[in-house]
Amino acid sequence: EQWDDAVKRAQAGPVALMVVQRNGVPATMTKQLLFEFISNIVAAFIAALVIANVAGSYFMRIMVVMMLGIFAWMTVDVSHWIWYAFPVDYMFAQGIDHLTGWFLAGLLIACVVKSKRANAPQAVAVTTDA
Repeated sequence: EQWDDAVKRAQAGPVALMVVQRNGVPATMTKQLLFEFISNIVAAFIAALVIANVAGSYFMRIMVVMMLGIFAWMTVDVSHWIWYAFPVDYMFAQGIDHLTGWFLAGLLIACVVKSKRANAPQAVAVTTDA
């Protein structure tokens, strides 16, 4: 019976998702910007590790980095849309942000990080005419 009441209240609305900071938040964003920068550097390092092991052209390695951004979007923002009813416009805006952001990051990362496998010896087919 409690479950049925909860379902009825959720369907009737309003519904909200809130984050409450009991002790307030800093007036400046210095700490948040620093942590965001560090988390982005760590994410870029992970992308660099991945493409270092991808045999492919510069363009292909950019696409791999971009796909990592799409992977992040799918696992976080799309899930927020599914489970918490985030607005569709927000979800797609986040997708564009991830797509373009990681594409631009891929341009630099793929330029700096060379593929280890791209320099590996290539197999050569040898045929003999008898």
